[in-house]
Amino acid sequence: MKKPQSLRVESLEARQVMAVNVLAPLADLTFAPTEATRTIDLTPAFDLAEVTGTVARFTTNQPGANNRFFVELFDTAGAGRTRTTPASVSNFLAYIDAGRYRNTIVHRSVANFVIQGGGFTQPTAPSDQAGGSPAAIATFATIANESGNQNVRGTLAMARTGEPNSASSQFFINTIDNRASLDPQPTSSDPSLRAGYAAFGKVLGTGMSVVDAMAAVPVYDAASYYQNGALEELPLRGVPNPIPSPLILRPSHFVTFTSIDRVGEIAYTITSSDPALATATFNSSDDLVVGFGSNKFGTATITVRAASAFDATDFKEDVFTVTRTAPAIFPPAALALAARSDSGASNSDRLTNATRPVFTGTAEKGSVITVFAQRGSEPAVTLGTAKASTQTGGWTFETPRARPLTAGAWTITATARNAAGTTSSPSAPLAVTVKTAIVAPTAFALAAGSDSGVSNSDGVTNVATPAFSGIAEPGSTVRVIVNQRSVGSAVANPVSGAFTVAAAGLRPGAYRVSAVAVDAAGNRSQLSTPLTLVLDTAIAAPRGLDLVAASDTGRNNKDNRTSLQTPTFSGSAKPNSTVEVYAASNGAVAVLLGTATADRKGAWRFTVPPAKALAAGNYAITALASDLAGNRSPLSAPLAIEIGAAFA
Repeated sequence: MKKPQSLRVESLEARQVMAVNVLAPLADLTFAPTEATRTIDLTPAFDLAEVTGTVARFTTNQPGANNRFFVELFDTAGAGRTRTTPASVSNFLAYIDAGRYRNTIVHRSVANFVIQGGGFTQPTAPSDQAGGSPAAIATFATIANESGNQNVRGTLAMARTGEPNSASSQFFINTIDNRASLDPQPTSSDPSLRAGYAAFGKVLGTGMSVVDAMAAVPVYDAASYYQNGALEELPLRGVPNPIPSPLILRPSHFVTFTSIDRVGEIAYTITSSDPALATATFNSSDDLVVGFGSNKFGTATITVRAASAFDATDFKEDVFTVTRTAPAIFPPAALALAARSDSGASNSDRLTNATRPVFTGTAEKGSVITVFAQRGSEPAVTLGTAKASTQTGGWTFETPRARPLTAGAWTITATARNAAGTTSSPSAPLAVTVKTAIVAPTAFALAAGSDSGVSNSDGVTNVATPAFSGIAEPGSTVRVIVNQRSVGSAVANPVSGAFTVAAAGLRPGAYRVSAVAVDAAGNRSQLSTPLTLVLDTAIAAPRGLDLVAASDTGRNNKDNRTSLQTPTFSGSAKPNSTVEVYAASNGAVAVLLGTATADRKGAWRFTVPPAKALAAGNYAITALASDLAGNRSPLSAPLAIEIGAAFA
C-alpha cells in the first residue's frame, strides 16, 4: 500500500447565517370540559427562509461531537443555484429511503478537490476475514445529467464516468471552487467536459468544517491491496506509521457516513409550565399535540422553541396558553363491572352470565349516580340510581330485577348529580357482554383412532386412554364425563368448534360417557347425548381343548386317537370371541385349520374342513382367541392327538 499524499486544506468560509422567523404567533387555546387533546400544525408558524429545498443530514464517524453536517438539496428554487435538479434529488432520496447509504465510506479523497462517497459499504470485519473488504452498494438505474449549477466549494454533485448520463449512487462534495474544471465547458472537444457535472445540493451552516476534517484524513492507494481500482485514493484513519507488514485494516480505519437521512430544516422543542395539568408532545406527523389529563382543569403555558436543525443557537420561541374549563360536576370515573359479577374464567374480561350485574365507580362525594345501559343502536335505558359515599365518593349499583340485561353486547354509562341539581356529562363508556347459555356438544363419539377391533364404530376398544371427539361452541372448554366424573378436558377450536379429549384413568369395563361445554362467561351446557364405551384391554387363551368323544375312535374316547382326518375339537374361550385353531405335525410350523365362534357362555366347537384334512400322524393342536376390541390371546396349551387307520 502506498503512503499518504500531502494535503492542503482550504481556509474555512465565513459562517452562513440563517435565522428562524416567526410567521404567525401561536394563539391561546381554550378547551371544552370534555375535550382532551388538540393538534396544532406548526408549519405556518415558523420558517427558515434561507432554506427552500429538502434537507439531508449526513452523520459521520468523525471523532468528537462535531460529526455531522446538513445539505440543502436543489429540488426547489432558492439561493445558491441557477436551476433545480429534480432527477438528481429524487435519485439521491431514493437511496436514502432504501437505506443504501447507511454505513458507506468515503472511498475517494483528492486533496484540494473533492471527497467522494455513495459507492461502497464500510467493511464489517478486519481485512483478513470474511466481510473485510468494502462492498459495492446495490444501485438503481442511471439518471440524466442535470449540470448547470456551479461546482463551488461546499456543493454536493453527482459522480459519474466519462459518459454524461451515467450517474447512479455515487456523489462528491467540492472542497474548493471547482467551477473551472467541473462546470460545463461548451467549447471543449471532450463530451464529458462539455456536459459538466450536476451540482444538486449545498452544505449548510458550518458543515464544511466536518467535510474539511474528513478531507484531512490521510489518503492511501489501496487499489492493489483490495484488488479494486476504485480505491486508489482511499482515506484511512489511524494507519500505523511506518506501515506494518502484513497490514490488517479494520472497519474503524475507514471514513464513514454512518447514516444519511431526510430531516426538516427546523427542530422543535416544547415545554409545559405544568406537565401534570397539560402535556405537549409531537405525533408521527410532527404536529404539536396538547392534551389534558383525565379530570384535569386549569391553565398552563406552552413554550415552543423553533431552532435551525443545523445550528441550535439559531432559534425563536413563541409562548401561548392553554386553558381547560372545569365542569360544574365531574362525570363518574373508574366505571367497572364488579368482580363478583364478572363470571367465567376471568374476573376482568367484562363477560358475564349475570342478567343483574353489579357495577362500581367513583364520583363526587354524596352525588346521586344514574346508570344507563344501551344495546347496539337501541335507545339507552335507565337502569336506576345509587348514592356515592360521602366519605370516599365510591358507589355500587346492582341491576334491578325489573330491568335485567338480556344476552348481548351492552354499553354502560353513568352521570352524577350534585346537591345543587347540576348533572355531569356521561362517564366514559364501559363495554359489557352478557351471555346466558351454551348448547351441549354434538356429534360426540369415540374417535375413530381409539375405536379398535373389528369395527371402528361399535364403541368397543382396547385403547387404555381412549379419545373422544365432537363439536362444541368455538373456544369453549369441553369436559368428558364418565360416571359423573370428569376424566379429561380440551378447548374447542376457536373457529370450527371441533374438539378431541383423551380420557385418562379408566379401568376395563363398560361405561356411559357424555360431554359438557363451559364458555368464557361460565355457562355450563347440558350433557351431550351419551354413548356406551366398552374398554377391554385383555383376553385369556382358550382352555380345555379336547377331541370330542364322537371323533375319539381309539381304544376309548379319551385317548385322543382317531382314524378321522377331519376330527372335531371343543373348548372354552371368552364369550363371543373368535377362536383360531392350529395344527402342528412333528414339530413343524403350526398351520391354521380355521376358526370358530365362542357362544355367549364361551363354549366352542370346531371341525377340520375337508380342505384341511389331516394325514395320519401325530399333531399338537392349539388355539387362540380374539375379541371385538381387537385383543388377541396367547396360544392355548397344546392338545396332542394321533391320527391313523388302526384307530378305526
